[in-house]
Amino acid sequence: MPTHNRHLSRVLIAICALSMLVGCNTTPKAPEPQPRVVPPPQQLASPADRARMHTDLAGGYYERAQMDIAIEELNLAVATDPGYAPAYNLYGLVYAVLGDDRKAEQSFERALALAPNDSDVHHNWGWYLCQHKREREALAQFEARSALPNPISAARSPRSPATRWRAMASR
Repeated sequence: MPTHNRHLSRVLIAICALSMLVGCNTTPKAPEPQPRVVPPPQQLASPADRARMHTDLAGGYYERAQMDIAIEELNLAVATDPGYAPAYNLYGLVYAVLGDDRKAEQSFERALALAPNDSDVHHNWGWYLCQHKREREALAQFEARSALPNPISAARSPRSPATRWRAMASR
């Protein structure tokens, strides 16, 4: 029997060796490719929407007193849509905080030229004029604002540029 066990051991060793050799000679299989998921086509925002987004970002930077970044965002806004009046309105506020009166006034005037019925622009321009001791001109802006169909607008909300500017000016 001991020869039988020895013979059985040799057979088992041979089978193990052959299975190892067979395993070494096979090439590994590449994993099955996953089905490709195609994303939906991107919808590009209109120039006005992109200008609004950049202006909103600029408003956030303005709120945090990061005027250089606010100006960068406003530059992108007007490059995207040169007729976007809210960007010029915010430019006016930013330049007012920076003390660049010439650019502030040009910005407010451009905003009014683009959107003569925008109550926020009239409000902010009037506020700027008041701050610069130009009360008569300011009063004309406030009167123009109150003559508009909806004079109570976003200018009274805590997130409006005028409200933020007044808060920053009082610091």
